[in-house]
Amino acid sequence: ICKRLAEIMAGRIGVESHPGQGSRFWVDLPFSPSLRLPQERIQGETLRGKRALLIDDSPESREIMAAMLEEIGMEVVAVASGEEGLGAVQTADRSGAPFALLVVDWCLGGIDGITNVERLHALELAHRPALLMVTAFSDDLPRLQAMGAGINRVITKPVTPSMLFDAIVEIMLPTVAGQEAAEIRASTLHQCRGAHILVVEDNLVNQEVAQMLLESMGMRVCVADNGQVAVERVAQESFDLVFMDMQMPVMDGLQAAAAIRRLPDRQSLPILAMTANAFSEDREHCLAAGMNDHIAKPIDLDKLQTLLLKWLPQRLDVPAPDAGSTITAPSGIDALRSLDGLDIEAGLRLLQGDGEGYMRLLLQFAEHHGGDADHLAALVQAGDLPGLRQHSHALKGAAATLGAWKIAQLAADIEQRSGAAPAAEALRPSIEALRPQLSQLRHCLDAAAVPSPATATPSYDRAQIRALLSRMEQLLAIEDSAVNDLFLNHRQLLAAAFAAQVPRLGRLIDAFDYAEALALVRDLLATQMH
Repeated sequence: ICKRLAEIMAGRIGVESHPGQGSRFWVDLPFSPSLRLPQERIQGETLRGKRALLIDDSPESREIMAAMLEEIGMEVVAVASGEEGLGAVQTADRSGAPFALLVVDWCLGGIDGITNVERLHALELAHRPALLMVTAFSDDLPRLQAMGAGINRVITKPVTPSMLFDAIVEIMLPTVAGQEAAEIRASTLHQCRGAHILVVEDNLVNQEVAQMLLESMGMRVCVADNGQVAVERVAQESFDLVFMDMQMPVMDGLQAAAAIRRLPDRQSLPILAMTANAFSEDREHCLAAGMNDHIAKPIDLDKLQTLLLKWLPQRLDVPAPDAGSTITAPSGIDALRSLDGLDIEAGLRLLQGDGEGYMRLLLQFAEHHGGDADHLAALVQAGDLPGLRQHSHALKGAAATLGAWKIAQLAADIEQRSGAAPAAEALRPSIEALRPQLSQLRHCLDAAAVPSPATATPSYDRAQIRALLSRMEQLLAIEDSAVNDLFLNHRQLLAAAFAAQVPRLGRLIDAFDYAEALALVRDLLATQMH
């Protein structure tokens, strides 16, 4: 076993033994020099003297955590309840000695940790602390709610000094730790460029997010929309890694993983589960079905990069990376910043600042999920609980991926309630609350998609428009996805001629509804022929 492990890592292992003298066991493994400079001392000095507020109703836990924080060099104030904590934050802020960090336990008597943080956001503070949540019940923690409340990081008890230190550095010193780690991962990931990856996912928004992220890292990506198609692709092609969604029609992820493991020469193919559930039993089911690892939805970019480094083979003949270009957010994205429940920064962070890509995904989400409130209500009326659970699960995952936390939370509530034959009345409030959220998103997207008079092209060449529409017609007729880039590159020109129709055309193309898009393009082309 040891010999095989060493050889997998391109190394050697051996033993030299001489009677009466002893034995020497050795292992020789190749490692690249680390790009990381020692930073712990610098980070520790940076944290020294900063004030931390600890909220935990357990005297023993409070004492242990306070000692760890003090060992790091922080000045600690510890309280036993959420009410005391809110008062302490206000007092410290008014006195000019605000807290730089708030460490709060999730399960508190009185106000729970998440509610406590939500009330903290309502306070008028000159300085807001970084937020770290601690829990002994990670599987029960409502993570969507925690992320929506703006909690920077969650760690699970028992907490070790090293775990606590790393979490604090990550959320308080992102330019020292986070940026450095990201640079190291990006540099090392370059050696994996060209890897062939299969993404198995039935939701179009999640498909495109995964494909955009992986292709931006230089990977070759194929997509399958259910487990049966995935098994057929893996049987015919050689892949370096498979990302497998759990809940899909036709064949789910567990069945597909088990089927792939029965294929010849596919026992060692890395299969990584993509799941919106963080429960330990789900992870155990994944491993039992033959999967190697998992990543939670919404996808965390750092976690994705870490898993790619862990499971992909590195290539030694990869040329140096291009410098690349800086991506800026489109001006239309500003129209979305007033929309309550949409975390634009989270979406842009996931897509590494690709504002055009983020807008395209939001439009696709609105096209595919804009009518979900009516559809969910119909499923409730029909008593179709499996359909209700599957549809709300898909909505939850897509919304969370794009930072639409309010929609994701409402969908998660519907999914959870659909598990045990609920009465229609119990589900109606969440479905009715979902309706205006989806409607507002669509309205804001339509407003953002139409350029303002100040930015619109004042005039256009009819011959240029006809040539562009003719080329789009050709591509749509053969269902060539190059039409997506063509439309994106010439959207302003099209909007100058067809301001009212461009938002719908964009939604159809982004949703890959090429038949409807082709009909609309032909209608538009006809208006230019006179």
